[in-house]
Amino acid sequence: MTVPIPAGLGFTEAAAIPLVYSTAHYALYTLAGLTEGETVLVSGGVGGVGLAALELARLRGAHVIALAGTEAKRAYLRERGAQHVFDSRSPAFADEVREVTGGRGVDVVLNSLTAAAATAALDLLAPDGRFVDLGKRDLYGDATMRLRPFLRTLSYFAVDLAQLIQRRPAMARDTLNAVAGLITTGAVSPPPHRGLPAADVQEALAVLKRSTHIGKLVIDLATPPPPGRIAFDPDAGYLVTGGTRGFGAATAR
Repeated sequence: MTVPIPAGLGFTEAAAIPLVYSTAHYALYTLAGLTEGETVLVSGGVGGVGLAALELARLRGAHVIALAGTEAKRAYLRERGAQHVFDSRSPAFADEVREVTGGRGVDVVLNSLTAAAATAALDLLAPDGRFVDLGKRDLYGDATMRLRPFLRTLSYFAVDLAQLIQRRPAMARDTLNAVAGLITTGAVSPPPHRGLPAADVQEALAVLKRSTHIGKLVIDLATPPPPGRIAFDPDAGYLVTGGTRGFGAATAR
């Protein structure tokens, strides 16, 4: 499933687009049916999907409330156009969202929180609200969800882009084409990204673990990593089967 790279984009910048924007587009536009004037809570605001969601929500004319774990990240989200930004690590975020919405809550939650924080986000939904779950931890953990909030005629959606591509390839293709069109016309911008050579994949994993980055990490395969050296212990013995010719003989040498 491919589309032409929009004019003016390099390979690394283009590689940062499809997954995050297709996920956000499918979540907000297809599943949640976000409309002008509605309010959306984006819990993972500075991740690739969160920043794509911020752009798409603003394009639709929606109001964005975002969450992030550090003041630097919250400042960045304000610069990107989020109307309100709160601390994702503080249990007070739910009360703060209620305060800025006059007690009404939000129409859509784009969720990447887990456990009690996810429940708090669910409770923020106004009547007819939509909870779009991007996280997998609670799903794989078979977590339970309170049903009483759904008396407000709420909707719950779990998003898995890999399954969408496999089971509904036409919809996945339409989503990717729509994203490419928005990028090409300049309606939305590519997410911020950091490109790392393939040799630095361990560093990339460490950055992800520390959760200090903003946007998308891209592994650049244009320069393959140098082949690793094979070390043999001079005091050890090695058994090579089929060592008289071909691969076995080359290994023995």
